[in-house]
Amino acid sequence: MAKRTVTKLCERCHRPFEVPCARKDTARYCSKKCPAAVNHRAASPDTIFKCTECGVPVRAANFPRSRTGRRARRCGACAGREPDAYKAAMRRHYEANKETVKERSRAWAKANEAKNKARQQQWRTANPERVRASRVAAQERDPEWAAKERARGKIYRQTHKEQLRATGHRARARRMQAEGSWTKTEWDALCAFYGNRCLGCLKTGVRLHVDHVVPLRKGGTNYIWNLQPLCHSCNSRKHVSTIDFRDPSTRGKAEQIFRRRNMRKTLEPISI
Repeated sequence: MAKRTVTKLCERCHRPFEVPCARKDTARYCSKKCPAAVNHRAASPDTIFKCTECGVPVRAANFPRSRTGRRARRCGACAGREPDAYKAAMRRHYEANKETVKERSRAWAKANEAKNKARQQQWRTANPERVRASRVAAQERDPEWAAKERARGKIYRQTHKEQLRATGHRARARRMQAEGSWTKTEWDALCAFYGNRCLGCLKTGVRLHVDHVVPLRKGGTNYIWNLQPLCHSCNSRKHVSTIDFRDPSTRGKAEQIFRRRNMRKTLEPISI
């Protein structure tokens, strides 16, 4: 006894094909080897797809892509006519498949870590108010988490004072549009080069402040070779004057070494 079949239209190549009656509601393509039965992600721009909303066959290039590269099932015209309805449909899909969507997003972020980090940074730079509002909302939503974050931040500030000082100097240099930057490791190496002493009063055992030989407000750079270690009193006395306390006999050698290290971007110990 022959099986009863019905004729359907392939959604990819748009050719008629026979399908058993039991599969008449689920069959979409003429066969697995259909030349046009490719997924949206790998499709060439000229591949013809049928929009699931308007039913019009259009080129794959007219279907918008998501951030993961997957093409939408609705053509650009349909998605553009009702953006709110489209967003609502996407929200319903997310709520119904939350774990699957999250797992897929985590897998993509892990495989594209650098791209994802750059994109997040770009978004935060372009939306500072939304970032601030999101942080405030998270703190209000989970006060216990907010308290832990504050405690962790306090511990970090207490144990990373030198790194934060370098970060603060870089931020100040950016505000003043000064060229160059330096790290805590380079500053420690510079202080060691001068014997961990203030170059103004030659005292040792005092906290050394970062001083720019040519002040930033007078056009000085923020490179390591424009810095000199001074104590609080000598740094305050110098203020915004251009005074070089470095020994002329070692000044050129130190500048040459640190210029070479900055170009190579290495952090190996310096041997003088």
